[in-house]
Amino acid sequence: MRLLKILLEIYKEEYELNLKEGLIKTTNIGKTINIIQKQFPSLSIEKNKENNTFKIRGINQTNFPLLLKLTNNLGWFPSWVSSPFYNGKYFKDVEVNETSKIKFEAKYDEKIENIPQFLYHISPIENIEKILQKGLSPKSRSKASFHPERVYLLKSSEEAESLADMFYTKTGETLWSLLEINTSMIPGDYLRLYKDPNYDYGYYTLNNIPPQAIKKVKEIYL
Repeated sequence: MRLLKILLEIYKEEYELNLKEGLIKTTNIGKTINIIQKQFPSLSIEKNKENNTFKIRGINQTNFPLLLKLTNNLGWFPSWVSSPFYNGKYFKDVEVNETSKIKFEAKYDEKIENIPQFLYHISPIENIEKILQKGLSPKSRSKASFHPERVYLLKSSEEAESLADMFYTKTGETLWSLLEINTSMIPGDYLRLYKDPNYDYGYYTLNNIPPQAIKKVKEIYL
């Protein structure tokens, strides 16, 4: 009972945030593209049916803020920019012109209704002590492309270990820890879980995960 009271206190902010999130949805991709095309008829828009993303080409620096405002209101965000002079993660002051191709992803993907009891997360060993003390908090840094702050989770420990191997090839980091999240330790409707459109076996949440729900399973040496 005391543990439940502690968890409810931890999640007071999360509950209020979830109430606000309930009023916000991502507009259907087809409708979104139609609205953008009407506002910016000269743009070239390429829809990716497989992972619910689209790319825009032909915007200039002057109109870019107007496009960002429109896409934000429709529930989409820029994650990647490709151009002759820059190819990488979107960031606030990135320079764009008519040759730039900008990838947009949904702020709110498919919501998972039946949340598994156990989910998995990997992190460099150096972060584990802090995570076990304070929990997991949504972050956007170190992802392959820009995303709003999220906590990424995996369906199985095997998938998490495979992801550690993938991260090793990208970062050179050889020491990882595998964490297990017991979602039954998170009360009520506080945990909102979404399907990761870029990874078949992945999920993400915009919520904090408290330390009481996290257990270190093993260390991974690559």
